[in-house]
Amino acid sequence: MCGACAKRDKITIVGFDKFYAKNDKTNMKPIQTKQEHHALFRAAILAINGAMPSAVYGIADVFTSAGILWGEVGVDDLAHISIVTASDKPVRGLGGVPLMPNRSFAEVREHIDMLFIPPIFGSVEAMLQDHSGIQAITACIEAGVQVCTVCAGAFWAAETGLFDGRRATTHWNLIRLFRERYPLVKVDPTAMLIDGGDYICAGGVTAYLDLCLHILAKRISSDFSARCARMLLVDGERRTQAPYMAYEEQTTHDDAVVARVQDYVRTRLNQPIDVNALAEAAEVGLRTLERRFRTVLGMTPKRYLIEKRLDAAKLLLSATQLDIGQVALHVGYDDAASFSRLFKKNVEVTPGEYRKRFAR
Repeated sequence: MCGACAKRDKITIVGFDKFYAKNDKTNMKPIQTKQEHHALFRAAILAINGAMPSAVYGIADVFTSAGILWGEVGVDDLAHISIVTASDKPVRGLGGVPLMPNRSFAEVREHIDMLFIPPIFGSVEAMLQDHSGIQAITACIEAGVQVCTVCAGAFWAAETGLFDGRRATTHWNLIRLFRERYPLVKVDPTAMLIDGGDYICAGGVTAYLDLCLHILAKRISSDFSARCARMLLVDGERRTQAPYMAYEEQTTHDDAVVARVQDYVRTRLNQPIDVNALAEAAEVGLRTLERRFRTVLGMTPKRYLIEKRLDAAKLLLSATQLDIGQVALHVGYDDAASFSRLFKKNVEVTPGEYRKRFAR
């Protein structure tokens, strides 16, 4: 099986067919042993300190697997994929796993169609102080290369100004930081993929799978992409991050009014309270309450109440056997139908679908 697949493989992971001669502890020089053939597209994966190794190699794996299928019908290679670093030296991925470049960045920059920026874990703001990766991305943008980001990788592309005035997305848990850092970007927090033509943004972590399938659909066909998804045992392109999102409550502020309302809501989620009740509990007017919530939490009191109720409902749906009506009552809604409509509008799946996907 594996031998037969290898014979049909129509993708070259550039450098993986080379032997490495070890010269010292940090420098690995490749020795070319195989002639490259024409490919439908060429791409590089930019490995950065903190990058997720499974995503760096996973992107290559998806196109390798696709190459096996392509070999049944295609004449040219499907793709040539390189792994590069801005310095041409190894970097440390998530967990300290070394990520080795198999081509120099200067060597591939003029020949690639796409540059992938994988998920990156750690203190994003601290890691962005190293400008080498940003400079490498800028060079690719200037050369007309399509930039494809996954998860926190969007921050590195955003530093170049690529997204200014345009739609972009990143991992839902990084949205607040992304908005604060790049106010000119039109952030879509629920989008799984945004294709801007000269760039594609994918949401959180495993969204690299959705990104690769999207590229195969665009470059080859939707049918071919679907065949690859079936072979890899993954769903087709997911359209939204909404079902995965959890409300991350901000409590490290010094606004006593907002804090009072947060405490009030936390202990009364099963009651049919509204914004008037919140203002009364805070002992301020509605306009004052709304202004302070917008300033501190970036949302209205009504939106805050909805987020808290939806978050509690998700937990109940995934961890209990309560029926939908009982879940609704537990989070302050006495009408199951209204609750279901609100849930579907915000989470983009029904309560029943959410339970089927995430029940323990």
